[in-house]
Amino acid sequence: MVDYTAEVDQIYAALPDQPQQTDEQIDKAKKTIELYLATFKYYDYERTFQLVDENYKQHSQMVGDGRDSIIEASKILKSIAAKKWTGPGEPHLKMDFRRILVDGDYVTTQILSTRWPGDAGEHVIDLYRWKNGKAVEHWDVIQAVKPEDIKHGNGVA
Repeated sequence: MVDYTAEVDQIYAALPDQPQQTDEQIDKAKKTIELYLATFKYYDYERTFQLVDENYKQHSQMVGDGRDSIIEASKILKSIAAKKWTGPGEPHLKMDFRRILVDGDYVTTQILSTRWPGDAGEHVIDLYRWKNGKAVEHWDVIQAVKPEDIKHGNGVA
């Protein structure tokens, strides 16, 4: 099993605009980062299944329902990244984590996701519900970044 601790800690420490969080909130935030890394960067589906409840409920319109839906999403995103992938290793999303907000069992992430060098990417808001240390439910909102359409200098992330 891969130990994601160092990479998770590095990502969490680099969050640019993070509110003060309790130890329990930090633990949930880091577990969510680990879920992203295992599923969407390293394709470690064994670890994904350890982090996702067998009764996982999916609300994303991109995939079906159930525990396998997160793997289905990972494979779809990998195939999109592969179209123009030039980096080392397997194609994967580059996830620029901007914020992780934790409220009880809910963890909301704000990510700028790019698929290949030069890609403007997508602005992604994910909401996970956690129970007993596992993700049990997921919602998302994904917006394509179109720099030519931004009417201000604030960016989208």
